[in-house]
Amino acid sequence: MSGPDIVVTYGTGTGDTNVAAFYAALKDAGLHQFNFFEEVPLIPAGSTVRLLEGDERVELAERGKWGDLAYLTLAKKFGKDMGREYFAGLGWVQNTDGTGFFLRYPGIDPIDLYSDVAVEKLIKKGVDSIIKLEWADDIGIDETRLVKPEYKIVSIKCEDKPVSAVVGALVKTFPFE
Repeated sequence: MSGPDIVVTYGTGTGDTNVAAFYAALKDAGLHQFNFFEEVPLIPAGSTVRLLEGDERVELAERGKWGDLAYLTLAKKFGKDMGREYFAGLGWVQNTDGTGFFLRYPGIDPIDLYSDVAVEKLIKKGVDSIIKLEWADDIGIDETRLVKPEYKIVSIKCEDKPVSAVVGALVKTFPFE
């Protein structure tokens, strides 16, 4: 059984408002052209998940046209407090058959006990917690078949305008009808 080719992308942005910063981060991530169905935490059997780096994110433009629909999991954080750092983190883990799940966490700098290290710890703790849930067997989570958890964390420091950080896992796109 072949599942979707899921890509993880990320971006940061600055703008005159939080919303403008968020859209700038989506553009940087290559996700700006899609209408989202967020919260797609489960990874179907047979799926591959790969992290896009640098110019690879340009390939997302080939996955759909302006206004198309996209299933994705999106970690996002935006803010305007000067001198603060804002983080978004997305973790994922898969069984050897491709099934798995995503976890997402936002955060701001260590003043609030969130940093890239804290977001990483939250992702790892979340993975461990889900594996131990009673219903994990129902969705095929088997600790003996899990591949090492992976994650991507991105951050941006607010200097003089609002900022945003995003990490997204694009599962599938559809034409808008």
